[in-house]
Amino acid sequence: MEQRSDTPSPRQLRVLVSGSFGSPLATPQLNSTLQTLADSVHDQLLIVGVTGHAVNAVAPNCEPQVLADLYDGLIVLGGADVDPAQYGQSMESVCSYGINPNADEFEISLLRRAVEVQMPIFGICRGMQLLNVAQGGTLLQDIGPSTVHNVAEDNSALTGHSVRILPETRLSSIFGEQDIEIRSAHHQAIGTLGNELRVAAVAPDGIIEAIELKGEAWGVGVQWHPEDPMADQAQIGRILESFALQCATYAERRVSC
Repeated sequence: MEQRSDTPSPRQLRVLVSGSFGSPLATPQLNSTLQTLADSVHDQLLIVGVTGHAVNAVAPNCEPQVLADLYDGLIVLGGADVDPAQYGQSMESVCSYGINPNADEFEISLLRRAVEVQMPIFGICRGMQLLNVAQGGTLLQDIGPSTVHNVAEDNSALTGHSVRILPETRLSSIFGEQDIEIRSAHHQAIGTLGNELRVAAVAPDGIIEAIELKGEAWGVGVQWHPEDPMADQAQIGRILESFALQCATYAERRVSC
């Protein structure tokens, strides 16, 4: 006879994964790359016991503040450039591509709500840049053509270089080492650092490669793509394991409130 248990099974952690999918403002090559990277994130989340739920920032079907409150964590993926108007500047770079103000506003609102309620946040590439903008920071609109950070005009192809992780940061506790090789594709970067943020990693040329929220709230942004299938898969695994633990803590806190 089957025995019934009065102990409820633990709820599956649910994470909102925001990205721009199939944008008509991006090239087909970039859209294809972004979809591949998004699929990789969802696969890696399942490995650490988390279910990822995608929302298309190009055409969301729910208000960002309402949507954020339904989940245990937030991931904002890479994508096109951020509208300079979001950080108080006019367009200065002829290299900007795929700008979608509506997607920017949606994801910035998601990030601000997540920061407000201390929901765990993981931002990748554009996601890191948006976290900085959401916190009042600015971006460098173009870091120049001859850099280690990109090899294609629309950033649809990734390249490799090293980054140095700074001590006494969340990333240093995650990786346990100073220098790692990463996969990168960006022509913009952090300019002025946003409020309540700190630098967590830098490239050999001084470009900021990772940022973190100060204080108790877990918020990490990386300028590179650890989810790239050609990257060291241990990197995305370590980051998402740490992220998942924080999501579990956040979920427990929500239930107890």
